[in-house]
Amino acid sequence: MNQENLTELEPSVDLGILVGMLLTDGCVTGVKTGKPKVVFTNKSESLRNFFKERFTKVFGETNFIDILRQNGVTNTEVNSKQIVTELLKLTPTFRTRQFDNGVFPNAKIPEFIKELPLKSLKRILQAMFSADGCVVLRVRLDKRDNKWDILREIRLASKNPKLKKEIADLLKMLEFNPKIRSDCIALTSKRDMIKFQKEIGFVNGVKVAQNKIWSENDKNAILDLLVKTFNIKQEEINKFGSKEEIISFLKSLMAPVIISAS
Repeated sequence: MNQENLTELEPSVDLGILVGMLLTDGCVTGVKTGKPKVVFTNKSESLRNFFKERFTKVFGETNFIDILRQNGVTNTEVNSKQIVTELLKLTPTFRTRQFDNGVFPNAKIPEFIKELPLKSLKRILQAMFSADGCVVLRVRLDKRDNKWDILREIRLASKNPKLKKEIADLLKMLEFNPKIRSDCIALTSKRDMIKFQKEIGFVNGVKVAQNKIWSENDKNAILDLLVKTFNIKQEEINKFGSKEEIISFLKSLMAPVIISAS
C-alpha cells in the first residue's frame, strides 16, 4: 500500500463492514503513544480472512501481521499512522470497554452507515453479529408446568450504552424489534429470529466458540436449527426424558452447511 497517497475515505459498504467489525472485535490505537495500529481479534480464520478482504478493498494491498495469543485468539494487525488517522475521523474512538472510573468511551456508529441502502446495512450487521454475536439455543425443564422449554435468542454482545442504542437503531431501520440489555442487544421474538435468518445471517464459515453444546458448529447451521425448532410440537419434546436426549435429537435435525462464495 502506498500510504503517502492515502486519500480521504469514501463512504461504502466495505468501509461500513470494516468499521462495524472494529467496533465489535477490534481496536484502533496508538496515536498518543506513537505506535498507531489497527487490530482485529478473533478465533475464526474465516472471519479474519473476511476482515482482510474488506480492509484490502478499502485501503489497497496491505501488510497484515497475525499474532497468536495465549488464549487461542489471533490478532490481525496493521501498523499505519495514516490509516489510523483516517479511521478515527469516522468515530471518536474504537474503544467500547468502560474505563476504570466506570465511564464508557464515546464510540459511535458513523453517520455515513445510517445513510447507506438497507441492503448494505444488512451486510454490515451481518459482519458485526459474526464478530461478537451468538445464537442462543438451550433446553430447560419448566418444573412448574413439568415440560421442556426450548430457549431461543440471537445476541450481539456489548456493554457500551451509546453503542448498544445505535446498533439497536440500525436494527429498527430494518424493522426489527431489538431488546437492549446490560450486556447485549437481543432479538427474542419468533418473527425477528426468522427475519434475521432470512435477511442477515452470519459470514460463511464462522463457527461457534466457547459453548459446551454447539462449539465448532457453523453459526449459520445453529441459526438454521433455531428456526427449524419452531416447527417442533410441545408433545414431541415432552416425550424425551432428559435434556441430553433433546440435544441429541436437535443435533440430528442439523443440515450440513454449504459454503458459498461471498
